[in-house]
Amino acid sequence: MVLPTHFSNGALVLLHKTEGFWPEIAQLIQADLQAVGLQASLQGVEESTFYSKINAGEHQMALNDWVMDTSDPDDIMWSVFSTKRARQRMGYENPQVDALNKAAQVERDVEKRRAMYNKSQQMILQDAPFVTLGYAQRAMGAKANIRGLLVGPLGDVVIRGVTMV
Repeated sequence: MVLPTHFSNGALVLLHKTEGFWPEIAQLIQADLQAVGLQASLQGVEESTFYSKINAGEHQMALNDWVMDTSDPDDIMWSVFSTKRARQRMGYENPQVDALNKAAQVERDVEKRRAMYNKSQQMILQDAPFVTLGYAQRAMGAKANIRGLLVGPLGDVVIRGVTMV
């Protein structure tokens, strides 16, 4: 494993949220890092503090998630991998990715736009600014007497038209 010079002493701080399952995930990552010779201390903070810190770039590593809340790839490609946010949150900067993502935002030809995002994604994968741990599965249920409850393709719960029988 090749480490950037600022990690050469093997000491890292992993910033994570204190709510939900984040502390347990952070402990698992800490153990995995230790197994390859990296000592990571954990810094758990409340969610509001967490985002203040990562948006200001005040972290070495952070454990975070992103929810696809639109069906447009720009939601992630621009918001996460371009602009100031990518530099602050991941220390990531690739002017070619920025240019492709910006051009794709205004491209009207669906196939050209898809090709731009595919090329940008290949560059991001090559640069490897982050590690994907997985995708959470959602379980939703309702009592048998609930009718008309819908879960949208993005995980949103639509309650308009819900009735109880």
